[in-house]
Amino acid sequence: MQQSWREMHAFAGVDLEDSRVTGWHFAMPPGRFVLRLEARVLPDGAPPCDRPAQLVFDQVLQIEGLHPTSDVLVQASDEAPRIDTPANFRRDEDGSYCFDAVWGVIRVHCSSIHFALEDAPRSRA
Repeated sequence: MQQSWREMHAFAGVDLEDSRVTGWHFAMPPGRFVLRLEARVLPDGAPPCDRPAQLVFDQVLQIEGLHPTSDVLVQASDEAPRIDTPANFRRDEDGSYCFDAVWGVIRVHCSSIHFALEDAPRSRA
């Protein structure tokens, strides 16, 4: 059965659909894929804010649909470079994690994921 990000405990208090992908890289140990984000955090009783975050995929076996960041980077006039949002992030029936981007569907076959916020919050107008 497919599972939406909204049903995953790791994303409690985060609006993944309004978060922005800012890049990605492969990390140690081998087989680790890191998706860098500006995550839209929804604190209780406070205005939403953006925080740097990482979505880490562990023990990656295969990634489908991933392009080099230089091929998909979007530069808005006065904003930091952004790539896209991780739209429709989900875990599919085959156990892979999948999301939609303007350049296509990205599917990551891996053992597990974890999500972590970094640093202090930043307001977004």
